[in-house]
Amino acid sequence: MRNIVLLLLFCITLLSAEVNECKSDVYFANGIDTSKKAANESARQLSKKFKLYNPESYKSVAEWKVNYNHTHGIAIDLYGSFLQ
Repeated sequence: MRNIVLLLLFCITLLSAEVNECKSDVYFANGIDTSKKAANESARQLSKKFKLYNPESYKSVAEWKVNYNHTHGIAIDLYGSFLQ
């Protein structure tokens, strides 16, 4: 009985799994001393220019996302970069 339940769960998992290997997500990471609003705007502009200059490659991007790096002031951010 337990094997039947496991087999059923496995089959359901295979039916619901949809992975498109031809599509990619692009993550934009902002620089030092950048507000969240400015990071989102930069990512939007990057997406727009990428679409303009690389229309075929743009089709292979599923989603454009922002990976926001919080700022703690320029001095602390530069110090953190220096340590890295």
